[in-house]
Amino acid sequence: MGTDETSTIEAIPVGTECQIIVPNGDDFPGLVIAIKIESQGRVSYEVAWWDGRGRNEEWMGRNEIEVSLPQASYTKVGFARPAAADGEG
Repeated sequence: MGTDETSTIEAIPVGTECQIIVPNGDDFPGLVIAIKIESQGRVSYEVAWWDGRGRNEEWMGRNEIEVSLPQASYTKVGFARPAAADGEG
C-alpha cells in the first residue's frame, strides 16, 4: 500500500485587512472576505472596500493586494489524494 499524497496551499486568511494596490500609487484599504482556490494552486481573494457610502467587492490576485501579515499567520489549506491500493494505479 502506498502513502497518501498531500499538498498544502497558504492563503491570506478571511478577515485580514489589506491595501489594494493601484498603479498610480493611490492605494486604499480593503478587507479579504473570501478565498477561491483554482486550478494549479492559484489563489484569488474577494476583497471588499468602501467608496464613500458605497460598498464594493472584487476578486483579486495576490499581486493586487498587500498585507503586513507574517507568513506564519497565513491560512494553510491541505488536500490529500488517497494512495492507490496494491495493484492499482
